Amino acid sequence: MEKGYEIDALDGVVLSLKLALELLRAAAPGGPTGITQKTAFDVKEDRQSIAVNTASASGGLEAPWTLHAIIEPLSADQWSFELLAKHGEAIHIKGTWQKEVAPPTFGDDLSLDGWQILSIGPIKTTDGSSTILDYGAQISQKHPKTLGELRKMPAH
Repeated sequence: MEKGYEIDALDGVVLSLKLALELLRAAAPGGPTGITQKTAFDVKEDRQSIAVNTASASGGLEAPWTLHAIIEPLSADQWSFELLAKHGEAIHIKGTWQKEVAPPTFGDDLSLDGWQILSIGPIKTTDGSSTILDYGAQISQKHPKTLGELRKMPAH
């Protein structure tokens, strides 16, 4: 990752996920469980924009926008989806919508060998006599060997 832009890699993924979830909500506001066969949804929104954000970035879809969505069940708790949203440019998102019985767990013994640890928060730098305040990710000087060690470390 380019130094000073580490948080952009995280923000882009999170904003895309949030936009996909909002578009799925627009197509199937009752959730996927009522969809029992391959179904197409067409949504046209003239007034309501979609706004998504993280602590350091924002995005979304300005009104007016349209959405063509195809959602198809794969199993009792899994659906494939393809979304094509348009507001000027087209946004195409494909994926799997899945209900998890339990969230994934990661044990304390998970090795972090080869991982790079980043801390996210305010960044203060100076340039000559100017002080620059920003928000982003910085490479941590901490090098825990396992996830358990990382969990025990203070946040800052």
